[in-house]
Parts: sequence; structure tokens; C-alpha cells
Amino acid sequence: MESASIMIITVPIFVPIITKLGFDPIYFGVVLTLNIMIGTLTPPVGLVLYITARVAELPLSKAIKGILPFYIPLLISLIIIMFVPWITLVLPNALMK
Repeated sequence: MESASIMIITVPIFVPIITKLGFDPIYFGVVLTLNIMIGTLTPPVGLVLYITARVAELPLSKAIKGILPFYIPLLISLIIIMFVPWITLVLPNALMK
């Protein structure tokens, strides 16, 4: 599924739930965007991975090996953001004051 389609389907459903649970919508947006980015790079349904392999004229196995150095920091940053949510809100809170 394309990332815009995923957002159009999930955001209207989850934003009311997230706000009722007390989470900041900006935090939810950052986590959702990072998850969608990781999902589009992950085989077997990673649309961006298949498109990149086709454009570069590489076999899928080489494209997967090429994406691994970028995939690991994405997962680490997702874990950090999930356990330390104030990191995502520092800049928005500073700009809104």
C-alpha cells in the first residue's frame, strides 16, 4: 500500500483514540510517519524497496543488502522515540511558546 493511502485510512481512525489516551498528535504523527517509512522498506511488501531495485536495475537481494545500513538506524531511532517521547516534542514546544 502507498504511504498516502495508509495515512488517509489510519489517521482519522487513530487520532481520536490517541487524543483520548492523552498522547500528543504531533508525537503520533512522527511515530506513524517513521513506521510507514520502515514499512515501505521492509520486504516482502516494501513498495519503495521494489521500486528502488527496479530503477537501479538490481536484483532484490542486492537492494536488501544495500538498504540494511540505513534500516538499522531507522529501527533504533523508532525505539528511542517510542521510549522517550519528549524528544519529538522539544522543537514544536519551543516554537509554540
